[in-house]
Amino acid sequence: MTPPPWLSLHAFHRGDHDRLLTGAVAPLVASLRATGVLDQFFFIRYWEGGPHLRLRLLPTRPDLAADVAACTRSTLEAHLARFPSPPPGPAERYAALAERYARLEGRADHDRRIRPPDVVEVQPYQPEYPVYGGRAATRAVERHFTDSSWLALSTLARPAAADHRSRLAVLALASALAAWQPDRHRLAHLLTRSRSHWDPADGHRARRESYLRQRTALRRLVSGCWPAAQSARPGADPDPFVAAWSASIHRLRAELTDLHRAGDFRPDLRSVPTRFTADAGPSRFTADVGPTRFTEAGPTRLADVGPTRAEQALLVVLLRCVHLLCNRLGLGVDQETQLHYLVCAACVDLGEPAREQEDFR
Repeated sequence: MTPPPWLSLHAFHRGDHDRLLTGAVAPLVASLRATGVLDQFFFIRYWEGGPHLRLRLLPTRPDLAADVAACTRSTLEAHLARFPSPPPGPAERYAALAERYARLEGRADHDRRIRPPDVVEVQPYQPEYPVYGGRAATRAVERHFTDSSWLALSTLARPAAADHRSRLAVLALASALAAWQPDRHRLAHLLTRSRSHWDPADGHRARRESYLRQRTALRRLVSGCWPAAQSARPGADPDPFVAAWSASIHRLRAELTDLHRAGDFRPDLRSVPTRFTADAGPSRFTADVGPTRFTEAGPTRLADVGPTRAEQALLVVLLRCVHLLCNRLGLGVDQETQLHYLVCAACVDLGEPAREQEDFR
């Protein structure tokens, strides 16, 4: 049986996207799920053509697609009519932002047309199979995206949402790194190898001072993301939002690991640059034998070598999922970069305590 097609609607709006999400999208998807017509959904905030929200919905049956699309479009248009966008800024500002975001995404070109505000476009959904490693892996990621989108909507609706979204983003990255590398010492080793990618020289002192001010709290938060710590302290973090993210990202890791073993998980490592793998290519490794990996230079302990290609592939997808959660929460690029540094610094600190005085001067 052919699976129902995903629907994709883009709502262009220069106003408050948090309000659009909590006031229109959240009640819409809750109603569609309650009536049994919506199976999965997710959203992202995007910049191309002007600021807009991209909403993807998967109806439970193909014959429901037209009704779901019509209901979604009318709900979004009603909200945009009630809360019209403020006057646009100069076109040069959009052009500069678009160039920056395209460069960050590694895109050679982008759509330079600016869409009128407060319109809804129906667009075809184009799954990123190369990014996520194939069709089966993309389906697993889409299921995770539904979890991630629910979490983002729920977090945005909480009082003091700004504080909650930053905390969730920190713990989301830490949980993803814990899912990627259950061995904290190996993770610290890999992060130390690739330190220049997440801690460049430019701005290091300010980042370091920020970490020191929060070190105790960050160590406590991050250390609780590893399974051993969770089993030893089951009540360490009672936040249901954090627990839900951790369960979803570990479930995704298990699914992708199974697909890799079946030869059905092959993401394009060039499609999503990461801060952790660029200096440790898989060509250095020739064979695995238990806890010792044999390289061209002879046997080496696992903790002393870089990530395998399988580890790199998994990391690419997990980091993409964290990035898109940050996007859904409305965190800016600079804020997300700072949070990446804080989490990575805490992971190195926790994984290599004996070297802490040397590495964290």
